Amino acid sequence: MSAALSIVASGAVFGGSLLAAGVIAPSVIVGQMQLTDMHMLKVFVVGSASSALVLRGLQRLGYILKARAPTNLGWLGNYDGNIIGGLLIGIGMTLTGSCPGTVFAQFGSGIQSGPYTLAGGFLGGIMYTSVSKNLKTQKAKDSAPSNLLTIPQKTGMDANIVLLLFEALCASIVALSTQLSPNPSTRLSPLFGGLLIGFSQLTSVLLTKSTLGISSSYEEVGEWFWRVITPSTKERVSSTSIIFALGATCGSFAVSRIWPELVQRDVMVLGPSRTVVGGAVMAFGSRLGSGCTSGHGISGMSLLSVSSIISVISMFAGGIMTAAMMARI
Repeated sequence: MSAALSIVASGAVFGGSLLAAGVIAPSVIVGQMQLTDMHMLKVFVVGSASSALVLRGLQRLGYILKARAPTNLGWLGNYDGNIIGGLLIGIGMTLTGSCPGTVFAQFGSGIQSGPYTLAGGFLGGIMYTSVSKNLKTQKAKDSAPSNLLTIPQKTGMDANIVLLLFEALCASIVALSTQLSPNPSTRLSPLFGGLLIGFSQLTSVLLTKSTLGISSSYEEVGEWFWRVITPSTKERVSSTSIIFALGATCGSFAVSRIWPELVQRDVMVLGPSRTVVGGAVMAFGSRLGSGCTSGHGISGMSLLSVSSIISVISMFAGGIMTAAMMARI
């Protein structure tokens, strides 16, 4: 199988898994940020927990999987990019009822707001690439990268013990969320949905030698845009994440046609202006923080990356605060 086909296949598994897991409906994501529907959180946590076991097993087999480094902009501290980027992602998630990865599955399965959110995401990628070189202070550019990226590296604790504690924490979150928000009988079990996400992590590493992550596609779209606008540039432009995103779109489309009963008929209608703006904010934040709910949440946290944990906390904080403010308007 060629490299491009491997990437498409990996993306297709991911996109199909997102749809089957029941986390692409805007009402599910907005409901999560309003704390009225915990399905997204349960799938997300099970996906991260199962992914952690998958990645640990692959590491023992010799796969080299590096945890995500802090995004240091030099404004507020070593993790300022993770915090600000995460907050922007959360704001965008509440506005769009999507996330940087699920938008491709939304588009592929025909969800009404998907095209507008995706257009906004591409706009955000174009905006980010136009200013990205000026976002870091010179001090941040000159600082040496840290080699202490994970909780075990930071604390000196045994990696296996930290992994067990992480799995226990994930199990506790799922149990508490289930008590607060029982899963409707019409929806796929979040346990099974999360395991599908973990399986997509396995296929990603086996097929592409890299962990899940899709938000780089917005940056690549931006780079290609400026390459067309200013063709004199000599910089090489990658398309790897765009190909993965195309696979995710195709995977969602295929699953929605083969098993149409898995597609949630969402009654939540979000206006084009709201979703375009939200998509732009979300994509910009994902690149500012060097990752999104898949790159940081499913992959980064699974590798016990400190920067990813900070990013995910910031995402939920931004989303929940935005939902609370919108409820008062």
